[in-house]
Amino acid sequence: MRQPSNPKRGIWILILVGIFVWVGIIGRSCGTETKPLTASEPREKSIADSTKLVEDAKQSEMKARAEFLRNLRYKVKHHIKENLKDPDSFQEIDHQEYAIEKPTKKRHFQAWIKYRAKNSFGGYNIEQWCFDFDENGENTKVFECN
Repeated sequence: MRQPSNPKRGIWILILVGIFVWVGIIGRSCGTETKPLTASEPREKSIADSTKLVEDAKQSEMKARAEFLRNLRYKVKHHIKENLKDPDSFQEIDHQEYAIEKPTKKRHFQAWIKYRAKNSFGGYNIEQWCFDFDENGENTKVFECN
């Protein structure tokens, strides 16, 4: 035989279930969920990522160009020292390397160096020489600058 149900017991069960549901709802709304991106946010994120990639590429290109120009400086100094009577007397005063893109589309580079070195009589001369390089860094012309 079945026992009659206790009405107070049913009310307490309903109250407990209500409390669990209420705690669950409050817990979800206060949780650390990430909100879904809106329609414009993925585009903004994509643009920001693209901008960073472009900036990184530019920075990498600038580093490569600086390294290329440093290599030209080494070649200029090496050429000068090879042609001095006393290479140990070489004293660099100033130098500059730069890219030339006009008047033709073909890029080439120029460098100049001003230095002091001993001449044949033991005295010191100050000279300034210019160098032209092709896009591969090969020396194409050497001439005295004034």
